[in-house]
Amino acid sequence: MIALLLSIVSSSLIFVIFKLFARFKIDTFQAIVINYFVAFLSESFSMVTLGMTK
Repeated sequence: MIALLLSIVSSSLIFVIFKLFARFKIDTFQAIVINYFVAFLSESFSMVTLGMTK
């Protein structure tokens, strides 16, 4: 039940964030590309920090 509630809240939050992109005139495509780049870098950093690489 908690997973369902978190899923609904997350989906709603993403919807609100994309509406704010339009208000602040942020290019959605650029924001998504930058998000993927930042997610990749933070995961890479966390794997190195935790010693999960060979």
